[in-house]
Amino acid sequence: MIRAVNSNDIEAITQIYNYYVLNTIVTFETEPVSVQEVKVRVAGTAADFLPWLVAEDDDDNIVGISLPNPASIALHEKFAMKKVAHFEQAGRKFDHWVDVGYWQCLIPS
Repeated sequence: MIRAVNSNDIEAITQIYNYYVLNTIVTFETEPVSVQEVKVRVAGTAADFLPWLVAEDDDDNIVGISLPNPASIALHEKFAMKKVAHFEQAGRKFDHWVDVGYWQCLIPS
C-alpha cells in the first residue's frame, strides 16, 4: 500500500535514510540527519504541496527504492516513466563521480 507519510513514520524514515547517507551514493549527503531535520524536510515539502509517500508491505514495514540502479530503473519504466535527463558527474561521493538520471511520467489531464 502507498500512503501519505505521517508523524509515526519519521523515525523509521530517518534510520533508513541515514543508512543510505553513510553507505551509498543514493544521496550526496555525507553526514547522518536527525529526526528533527527529517520532520522539517517533510513539513517543508508538504507546505509546497509535494507529499512524501510511504510504501508498506503486509507487515507494515516501510520499504523504499534507490536510484539509479537497474531494478529501480526497470520499476520506473514499468510504470511508463521515461528517462528525460542524464547529468554526468553531477556530484562526488566516496571519492567517485556520480551521475544522476531523471525519469518523468506525464499524467493525462
